Order: sequence, then structure tokens, then C-alpha cells
Amino acid sequence: MAQEPRSPSAPPPKSSWRGKLLGIIAAGAAIAVAAYGIIERRQNDAALQVWTDAAAVPTVSVVSPGHGEAQQELVLPGDIEAFYQAPIYARVSGYLKMWYQDIGAKVKAGEL
Repeated sequence: MAQEPRSPSAPPPKSSWRGKLLGIIAAGAAIAVAAYGIIERRQNDAALQVWTDAAAVPTVSVVSPGHGEAQQELVLPGDIEAFYQAPIYARVSGYLKMWYQDIGAKVKAGEL
């Protein structure tokens, strides 16, 4: 493309160096914000890892048991009472005069 000659009364074209400068500044600011976010996230991840590793180790106190003195006896008022009363009857009617053998003992035919 051929450039047209400028007329002496026309103002000179504005150079685009201001636009380029603003673009470079905006791109630099965007890169700086992104870099700051990435660095901050990595630091937070590292701190979280250290905290998690420290919290994963259980802290235990070991005590050897021994005899101690009785501190105090706890006496609470209360009554124990049946919820339901059921009569209990014998399995057979009648009574035994004598008990000759225990339950489960071996006996022979004809023994009392």
C-alpha cells in the first residue's frame, strides 16, 4: 500500500506508543497478579502439609496404674422393685419325703 502524502494543514497522526505502553503495563500487571496468586497458593499448601503432618501424630500420656486410697464412697438413694410379680408353682403336685439321688445320677431299675 502506498502512503498518501500529508497535507500541510492536517495534524500529524498520533503515535500508538501510548496504547502499546498501556498494553504492556496491563499485561505486566496481569502476570504479576497471576504469579502472586500461584506463589501464595504454594505457600499455603506447604503450610497445610506441615500442619497436617504435625496433627497426624497422636499425643499420648502413659501412666502406670497403682493402688490408691479410697477417696469417697458414693451412696445414692433408691429402691429396687419388680415391674411384674409372677406366681411360681411346682412342676408336679405333691412333696417328696426323702431325696435319695441327685439330679443326673445313675440309678438302676427298681431303686427308689
